Amino acid sequence: MTDLRDFMDYMADLGIFEIALPFLLIFTIVFAMLQKSKILGPKAKNFNVVIALVIGILVVRNEKLVALLNSFLPNVSMFIVIFLMLLLLIAVFLKEDYKGWGNNIMAVAGIFSVLAIIWSLSVDYIGDRFQLPGWLTNLDSRTKSMIIFVAIFVIIIWLVTKEDKEKEGSSVGKFFTGLGKELKGE
Repeated sequence: MTDLRDFMDYMADLGIFEIALPFLLIFTIVFAMLQKSKILGPKAKNFNVVIALVIGILVVRNEKLVALLNSFLPNVSMFIVIFLMLLLLIAVFLKEDYKGWGNNIMAVAGIFSVLAIIWSLSVDYIGDRFQLPGWLTNLDSRTKSMIIFVAIFVIIIWLVTKEDKEKEGSSVGKFFTGLGKELKGE
């Protein structure tokens, strides 16, 4: 009797993970971008299919790009799962008529997303070359997590409970004030 692992091994032997799935992904993304942007005109679906097909085949022929895709996408997928869990946790504690997540929150989320994608691209290649500072490596994991938790907790409480005094000329202060208002839903 075969199990799911045997089936996955069989799929790997057929080249599904190294040829078919990367090809489908690249083809779909390129075709969708060409269709949405209408670069070749509004009725150029046939041309878009051919261009997406050629680009998909060329990407699959390059083993280094396929290896990069196979190492990059699981990292990005993990980031997406973490972000969705964060959104679910936030949604549990918010009221239904919450109107937050304006410009400042989206800017922070955008910067965080870019940093997460850079991290997910480079995490497999950095390896031992990236070392944390000594004051972080000499702490045990429980102390590190407690420091991070307390810092995040203090920042969130400060943002939410801060008085509405805006300083003239302090763009950082205005940014954090706006961030606190958006977190409150004002």
